[in-house]
Amino acid sequence: MSEAVVDFNVNNYRLFGVHTFTSIDAKLAVIFLPAGLKYHVGPHRLHVKFARRIINDKICAYRIDPYAIGESDGLLKSGSVQNIWRDIEEGKFVPDIVSMIHHIKTQKGIDKVVLFGICGGAVTAEYVAEKIQIDGIISVNTACLLSSSNKSKKQITNKQAGNIFRNYFKRAFSFDGWRRFFSGQSDYNALIQIVGNLKRRVLRSRKEIDGINTKYLKLLSKCKERKVPHLFIFGERDGRWLEFQDIALKNIFNNEMSNNNYDIHVIQDANHELHLKEWQDKAVDLINIFLENEVNDA
Repeated sequence: MSEAVVDFNVNNYRLFGVHTFTSIDAKLAVIFLPAGLKYHVGPHRLHVKFARRIINDKICAYRIDPYAIGESDGLLKSGSVQNIWRDIEEGKFVPDIVSMIHHIKTQKGIDKVVLFGICGGAVTAEYVAEKIQIDGIISVNTACLLSSSNKSKKQITNKQAGNIFRNYFKRAFSFDGWRRFFSGQSDYNALIQIVGNLKRRVLRSRKEIDGINTKYLKLLSKCKERKVPHLFIFGERDGRWLEFQDIALKNIFNNEMSNNNYDIHVIQDANHELHLKEWQDKAVDLINIFLENEVNDA
């Protein structure tokens, strides 16, 4: 295995990344997109670990930093982290990534590109696929809701509310649970939303939940219609999986976990960033199967 720094000149500023490969003749590149504000190493070095485990003589990997992230030039505009996250969820990094892909295809001899993204990175992948031909997308714990700058107005879906309700119900018989409630340590916003959620169910309200990333969902639906190969991986314990079930699984995928051009997998007990090695091993196995199919279809 070899690794090399790569740089791209985009609009008179330099963007950087890391190329991981075993052969310079690899024709399929997996491009790891930034997860929110986390740079090319990924959360807890996840991108590094995955890139080194999925490459072979036919497949290489690029871990890239768009403008103002990691090693690349530029400064982010001032503002709250939530507002920056929202900018990312609405396509902030797309022009840089499209330029990088064009460079990789024209200058590095790459024929096929598969995008990998966690959370906001998975959202970015759908935006990119609208602008340039992509041969596959690997989405890990993708986000269907936009980030809110106001925590008190943060929305939760029906399944998220149900999950929180079950947890609080268990605590109703706990002295420590009541101590936290009366000492101001409970998540009162979540409790208020649970009550509102139950009210909507009782009244059979059809009011849409606020904060859905409708543009992302439209692009996701278009990718499905265009039959872009897609691998979804979720952690069973991550709220993003509950959110996806309420918003996308039913309305876009008709509650089908697998079809000709997509597969949706849930890793038992896993969290948002797949911290444990056993969760990472399972994800890598799924990714390698997905990529092997891509190579065979080339």
